[in-house]
Amino acid sequence: LSILIYSFPAFAQKNKKNNERNRTIDSLELLLKNAKEDTNKVIVLNNLAHALDAHSEYKKALSYVFKAKQLAKQIHFNNGLADAGINLGNIYSSQGDSPKSLENYFEALKIYETAHEQKGIAAVLGDIGSLYFQQFDFNNALDYYFRALKAGEDYLEQARINNNPVEVKRGKYIVSAWLGNIGIVYNEEASEANPDSTVLRDSLFKKAMDYYLKALAMAKEVGDKKNIASAIGNIGIAYDNQGDHEKALDYYFQTLKMQEEVGNKGNVAIWLGNIGDLYTE
Repeated sequence: LSILIYSFPAFAQKNKKNNERNRTIDSLELLLKNAKEDTNKVIVLNNLAHALDAHSEYKKALSYVFKAKQLAKQIHFNNGLADAGINLGNIYSSQGDSPKSLENYFEALKIYETAHEQKGIAAVLGDIGSLYFQQFDFNNALDYYFRALKAGEDYLEQARINNNPVEVKRGKYIVSAWLGNIGIVYNEEASEANPDSTVLRDSLFKKAMDYYLKALAMAKEVGDKKNIASAIGNIGIAYDNQGDHEKALDYYFQTLKMQEEVGNKGNVAIWLGNIGDLYTE
């Protein structure tokens, strides 16, 4: 079965069409040509690295992010330097170089923590959690996802105090994402547990479902269709893993419909595959 890991910040999907990829990167490269040696240029360089990493153009992505890092240091732009660290962590993770990925994530985390930048802290802690999850290190994955969730909740609380509706919405998105990923870890732990350990498996599935439902509720508050669809689909997987195929299919078809509505062909293929796997069991 294919699960959907939530992410924050949300980068471009790797299944986008080439013409869309070209428009995005061409526009950024045009901005870069006229950019002065200031914070805006660092931002453009980092955005280019994001876009190129999303399309697996790692060599070119690295060249831009190293330029972003160098300029950010020169002009003392700490947020840009931290963003470059996350970029490098993501690129090295995509290439399977976990030690370099973690090294850069932790460099970015240190910068954000010094600045008490909760949004950045939440992002990089979650990225670290996702890297550990990919290595099947569920204990560390949960540790960092819970820390990311706490940072996201702190960011959301401050946004509410400041009465800033834009940041409140962003904070809810962050919280929804990490709630969903915590659910995914518990679901995977349940799936990997000894089939004879019924009490343990049931407990882990219950925890997974609790966090999926919390993620779904938060995503619905802000109308975040991406995370709504992911939560619904992952709830289906939890039911599937518990052997309740009827409920699993119901949730699979719900998320398939949503993925078709938003035009995400890659995720449509994932859920069609999951439905097909269920029918062949």
